[in-house]
Amino acid sequence: MAPFDEYFRTVSTELLDAYAAADGFEHQRDARDTFVETFLEAVYPTAYVNVGGEIVDASGETSNRAEIVLYDQHLPVLTVGGNDRYLSAGVHAHIDVKADLFGEIDHALSKVDSIKRLDTDRMPVDEDLDRRNHHFSAIVAYDGPDPEVFKETVLRHYANRNDLSGCADLICVPGEYVMLTTYTGQNPGLTFLKTDEDSLMVFFVNLAGAVSANYWRRRPVISAYMSRTEAEQF
Repeated sequence: MAPFDEYFRTVSTELLDAYAAADGFEHQRDARDTFVETFLEAVYPTAYVNVGGEIVDASGETSNRAEIVLYDQHLPVLTVGGNDRYLSAGVHAHIDVKADLFGEIDHALSKVDSIKRLDTDRMPVDEDLDRRNHHFSAIVAYDGPDPEVFKETVLRHYANRNDLSGCADLICVPGEYVMLTTYTGQNPGLTFLKTDEDSLMVFFVNLAGAVSANYWRRRPVISAYMSRTEAEQF
């Protein structure tokens, strides 16, 4: 058994057991906090994981309220009127957590839409790396509809889209299935996989890949957030 297999299967079971013990989580924040405390804060530094707030890019475009933001702790969070605003340049990934996806798929994907509209305000460090002009945005839910119903709903939501960059990068229902968006290769598009007990592991591997590429190979363009770039010498 590979090192990841046992760990992620165990954590997946812990998440689903917590969901069952809570009889489905009465409040959305309970679903989110359980996912953060049981999983995210175990695989990423606590300071890296931020809850709530909005993401703003250099043009002033603002997202809907973000559930979870993996954010560069070396960049500031702008707090205005009690609302946290994360610089788009510092966002490594966005994650929306749902108790379940029954009747929630379109709502969750609409939140992803607001994230995907933002400019990342980052430039590639490597010459051979394309500039990623959209954030990695994922959805996690403890339960969901039957795979075929799930697939039909997602495809209907994106029926009129010609650009994959506006689609959710990943949707994961631990213990059941995942949806992945592939941008390159022979078959770009949405892929639906029955991943069973390995769904959380697939989620993490794709999340970690996106975060690592963003951190090591793309530089935040912080100067884009100021309107004045020149001044008179004296």
